[in-house]
Order: sequence, then C-alpha cells, then structure tokens
Amino acid sequence: MLIFHITAGAIALLCGITALISRKGTKVHRTAGNGFFFAMMTVAATAIYLDAVKMELPVMGILTGYMASTSWMAIKRPEGSLGLFDKLAFATITTLAATLFILGSLGVSPGTNIPSAFFYIFGSVAAFAATLDLIMLLKGGVYGKHRVARHLWRMCIAMIMATMSFLAQKAAIPEVLHGSSLLWMPVLLLFIFMFYWLIKMIFSKRYQVRVNRAEVEQHQGK
Repeated sequence: MLIFHITAGAIALLCGITALISRKGTKVHRTAGNGFFFAMMTVAATAIYLDAVKMELPVMGILTGYMASTSWMAIKRPEGSLGLFDKLAFATITTLAATLFILGSLGVSPGTNIPSAFFYIFGSVAAFAATLDLIMLLKGGVYGKHRVARHLWRMCIAMIMATMSFLAQKAAIPEVLHGSSLLWMPVLLLFIFMFYWLIKMIFSKRYQVRVNRAEVEQHQGK
C-alpha cells in the first residue's frame, strides 16, 4: 500500500506541475487537473488507510482529500453553485480544525511523536478554509476571480502536502539529499508560486479578463 501511495503521489506531482504551467482553460490544463484530482484522492485514501493501520490520526489524509476535492469542485461547477457536497465539506473541515487545535493544546497527541506545532499549523489552515467555506455558504456561492482563487490556493495546498509527503519518504529520495535543506526547495517554490498568482489574480483587472476568457473557452471545450 505504501508503494501505491508513493506512486499516486508522484503522478499527482507530475499532473499538478503540468496544470500549473499550462495555459488556463485549455484541454491540457483540464486533463492535467483531472489527473491531479484523482491522483490526490488516491493519495488521501491510502494515507488514511496507512494511518489507520498504524493506529495514528489520519488528519493529513483528511485535509489533503478536502483540499483536493473542494479545489476541483470549485472549478468543475458553474459559479454560484452550492449543494450537499459544500455543506458536508464545511462540516468536515470545521470538525478537523477543532480536532487539530484540541490535539495541539494537549502538547503531544497520546501514542504519537507529533509536536503540538504541527497541529496548530495545519489547524490554522483548516480553520482558514472553514471560514471561507462559511462565507461562501452565507453568500450563496463564490463568483469570478474569487472562484478561481479558491480553486488555485486549495490545489496548491494539496500539492504542497503531497510534495511534503513524497519528500518524507526516504526510499524515494537519493541518499545524498537526505537531511539536506535543498530537499525542501520545491515546497518553498510552491508557496511563492501560490502567493504570486493569488495576488496577481485578485488585484489585477487584466488577469480578470483572462479568467473570463478562459471560462468561456472551457465551456466551449466541453
């Protein structure tokens, strides 16, 4: 199962990189995005299974699955769409955020070697996502550039988590890189990419025009 998990993670990274560098709204971007989604859901499912076997909390698997699925749904449906999925996703991430903060307050979760900082960091990410979900539900949906931003940042977070998980597998990394800070450069680059495009997307009127054009091309390509 671990090999299956690592393989799915590698496929997710390849598809994710392709989706990031390809022109938005094109067939290549959509195909890579779909591949990334299905690979990430496989990563999440296998992570949950592996944690269950080791009697550990499957928080990373749940958070990864949530990020990948909500990112995919944000762009697959017409803007302003809401349904049962969104309510279940909100309930899931709210529960997960509360659980992570509670575990963090315990210092170290019983039966694990995970420091409290881990729970606070990912608990904050989950709480932020839950807040945006609540705003979306209260407003009756998400629209325009905010819809694309929702898709982008959640996909990037899922990809960052997949990258961290992949880099943590020593069997998949050349021995010369073990313990090297260079190993985590891809994670830093993904964060830089995410913030760059979010700022450009939200504050650039020119990019909004490109987003609208991409959405038209996407609907025409269906």
